[in-house]
Amino acid sequence: KTHTLLNGGGTVAKAARGQVSGVEQAGLVPRLVAELFVSINCDVRHVYTVSASFCQIYNEQVDDLLRLKNTNLKIKPKGLGTEVEGLTMTRCETAEELLQLLETGRKNIIYAETKMNKSSSRSHAVLQLHVTRRARMLEG
Repeated sequence: KTHTLLNGGGTVAKAARGQVSGVEQAGLVPRLVAELFVSINCDVRHVYTVSASFCQIYNEQVDDLLRLKNTNLKIKPKGLGTEVEGLTMTRCETAEELLQLLETGRKNIIYAETKMNKSSSRSHAVLQLHVTRRARMLEG
């Protein structure tokens, strides 16, 4: 399954830098990431793979936040949905790796000052988590 989150950034960035003291005080994305990996680690009957991509939509253009040279990416139909062609997909083994990936991408978001907010982002950041599950092969 693919799960997509629109990311606002602020609390996620603090959690990724370890500035949030507990998961219960973290924003939505860090809490979801923590819960995902707790659930994975508790499931001894299955093997999971977690990969993530992170892009922004700005001025009707899709850019990869994890690989800056991947700009103006094309959206194309795939199955019953769509995909962003050429978007970086990174495998994450731990919650910490996924939060670090999020922090890396967050640093690349385009910000445009507005009258209401000097650190406003006029872009939409999209985090996609790709989680696969398969039965664990039991020995013996």
